[in-house]
Amino acid sequence: WYYDRNKVQIAGTIDRVSSDDYKMVFEGMAWDVLEINGHDHTAIRKALDHAGKKREKPLLIIGDSTMAYGAFSLEGSNDTHGSPLPAEERLHTRKKWSHPQDVDFHAPEQSYKHFRRNFGKRSEEVSAWRKDFETKLSNAAFKTKYASYYETKAWPDLPQVAWTAGKPVATRNAFGDILEKWADHIPNLIGGSADLDSSNMTEQFVEKVGDYQAVSPQNRNIAFGVREFPMSAISNGLALHGGMIPFDATFLAFSDYSRPALRLGALQRCRVIHEFTHDSFFLGEDGPTHQPVEHVMSLRLIPNLYVMRPADANETQILMEVALHLEESPSLLCLTRQKLPLLHLDLKTIGQARFGAYAVQECDKPDIVIMATGSEVSLALAAATQLSKYKVKVVSMPCWELFLEQPKSYQDSVLVPSCSKRISIEAGTTLGWQKFTGMNGLNIGLDRFGDSGPADDLAREYGFTPDQVTATIKKYLES
Repeated sequence: WYYDRNKVQIAGTIDRVSSDDYKMVFEGMAWDVLEINGHDHTAIRKALDHAGKKREKPLLIIGDSTMAYGAFSLEGSNDTHGSPLPAEERLHTRKKWSHPQDVDFHAPEQSYKHFRRNFGKRSEEVSAWRKDFETKLSNAAFKTKYASYYETKAWPDLPQVAWTAGKPVATRNAFGDILEKWADHIPNLIGGSADLDSSNMTEQFVEKVGDYQAVSPQNRNIAFGVREFPMSAISNGLALHGGMIPFDATFLAFSDYSRPALRLGALQRCRVIHEFTHDSFFLGEDGPTHQPVEHVMSLRLIPNLYVMRPADANETQILMEVALHLEESPSLLCLTRQKLPLLHLDLKTIGQARFGAYAVQECDKPDIVIMATGSEVSLALAAATQLSKYKVKVVSMPCWELFLEQPKSYQDSVLVPSCSKRISIEAGTTLGWQKFTGMNGLNIGLDRFGDSGPADDLAREYGFTPDQVTATIKKYLES
């Protein structure tokens, strides 16, 4: 690592805001640290030669430099941070260095020669590497292993987890079951949790593949510790390197810490599977600091990020397969702490979850269309049974992004444009659901911070029981 210590930032000199001794800081973290003159090419070359040696510790090279080194009057000035030299300054600087006065940008021929001096040697090294690689590919075992890491585009034979019918399963537990099942079949699946293994249900994966450490680089669980942003940034880096399919995990409320990396991962088209558990106020006693309210909706605002909130274990498995095949997009699975009933549907029907939305209770010419995600799908179905005087269609909508990619004919078949009574149910902010319900629809959610208490008590407090949802819908229909 190289730190260009020019002691200047946009608003002034660094000593205005920091007195840290970074040499001591990094040595305290067991790094090797070299300090050099950042303008001395010989010193830089020696440091890089030193860096190229086999190392037991990471190395930080601190190069002391001067901003706008060699400028006529602005050398060392923060005014040059991110801004070109003014025309008069450029003119005086060219005079100072005896450069031609009639050319605004001048690079001496010897500069080009110096820069290109190793082109031939490096080209030879690249050719030698490619030849060595082709030789290795002639080995069938190596070729097969390489293809499994870098060339696999589909996994048609992934083992499927079968959960016991009638036995509720938290979707975070389903994620752990699937991860453990897939570990042997996807050798480049790598990742871990931000110190929440037992909460994110990655413990089975840890036991199967072991912790990645200096003494065990073949292992695939990364013990990230309480470092949500570095965790997601590292996962982006693994995806960008290629050959790896990274995942990470923490609580959904803590996605705020990961958010800059989530946004950059979407921008950089990184295939990273983010698992965010404890996805609503139903997590209970941990209270409003841990209870997501705005998180799901705000994450839907990030372009090229697929936000998935499955309704049961089987939907979780379908959406994990979708996430695996999103080669140029990150995905985000919002999963429950509480157990959810398995939907009473055949697997072919549940397979439609891959389209982002589908009917879990169908009817012709419905009076009402109820849309829900995650834990609220079973709530919507329970409420629908109490609305017997109406024809009710219930739609599970686990992923807006996938649904909006479908042809309009499919979207219309699911949401039925002729039906004007549209209702959304989601244990989070209601802002945004008007996209599907319209301005005259009913949006049932939570538009305030939560409270600490048992999940069932909170559900009653916020109107999330079947009887309360039914009453809210009836009031809307009769108004």
